[in-house]
Amino acid sequence: MTRYLRKIAVSDVGMGCMGFSHGYGTVPDHDEAVDSIRAAYQAGCTFFDTAEGYGKERFFPGHNEQLVGEAVHPFRDQVVLATKVRIEPDLGGRIRRRRGAAPSLSPVNGKPADRLR
Repeated sequence: MTRYLRKIAVSDVGMGCMGFSHGYGTVPDHDEAVDSIRAAYQAGCTFFDTAEGYGKERFFPGHNEQLVGEAVHPFRDQVVLATKVRIEPDLGGRIRRRRGAAPSLSPVNGKPADRLR
């Protein structure tokens, strides 16, 4: 089934990819993460969520975007990717959003568009 984000058609069920870089216990190895994303696509998922900050503590800023970009590369023109920039925790552990996306589109291990291919 399909739903629309304004005029963009996506699958009813999307895949949040944060857990491939951090957040839900043990992080799967690289190949398992790529295989899981590709299996979701084969099962009909066309909407994948990532962020610049997912995995920055364990790996590097942009790790999750790079991983997702690699995984969807063979079918990139068939899926929709959502990413977030400049989401950082404050000293109390709460989420703080910086104003303005423009600074976060500058290179950090490449631009988000480059990491997502």
